[in-house]
Amino acid sequence: MDPHNETAIFNYAVMLSKSGKYDQSIAQAKKLIDGKGSDAEMHNIIGIACAKKNAFEMAINHFNKALELKPDFKPASDNLASLIAKQEAAERD
Repeated sequence: MDPHNETAIFNYAVMLSKSGKYDQSIAQAKKLIDGKGSDAEMHNIIGIACAKKNAFEMAINHFNKALELKPDFKPASDNLASLIAKQEAAERD
């Protein structure tokens, strides 16, 4: 994979996350962030992977970073709301 092809890196990070390879997905997303700077979509991908790993505080931080960069980014907003709802439900149980 071309390390300069942002689309390929993004797609690879998404595929890794969907395959349950969360640590690898996070590593790929961070490579892209390191290469081009903060990106709402990459922070969202990292947030998803962190949530799947039960690293909820880190996930919330990344969803919030995505929304800081792009306030109208619905996927991050939806993921953040879903995670908070799950946490609140778990606390009630």
